[in-house]
Amino acid sequence: MPSTINGIGTRYCGQRDYHPDCSWLTTEWFTLFFIPIFPLRSVRIAWAFERDDLGPLPRSMPQSRVESQFEWGSRTEISHYKFISNESLSFYQVLYVYLYLIGWVLFFPFIIILSYILPHNVITTVLVVIIMILWSLLPWLLRLFARWKVGVKP
Repeated sequence: MPSTINGIGTRYCGQRDYHPDCSWLTTEWFTLFFIPIFPLRSVRIAWAFERDDLGPLPRSMPQSRVESQFEWGSRTEISHYKFISNESLSFYQVLYVYLYLIGWVLFFPFIIILSYILPHNVITTVLVVIIMILWSLLPWLLRLFARWKVGVKP
């Protein structure tokens, strides 16, 4: 069961290999300040239900469940997953998570270089913001496409 304290601990990161039963493959990572450092294992899970700290839990809970806790300010959100099976570590998922992180690390020098090359005006600022938004949405768009390809509704 992944859990973090102040961003240090374990958490699930990444979703791939969707099945028509709405399950997916995810990888449990050791995180440091919410940044995935190294993968621990891959598992197949599906959503059981969601709730926040203000809502009641259902009386009947699945026998095999995994809880993942995310803290947002003063609220705590707990997501419940149905554990389907242990899987071998997904090389491509690990690779894609690392590539995404490297993309963010390289983004900041790119911005600094752009600030010296391009003139300082509104168009440059808008261009940088658009690039940031598109890079941030990339995982969501890829998951949406993967679900659509298998026939799973988002």
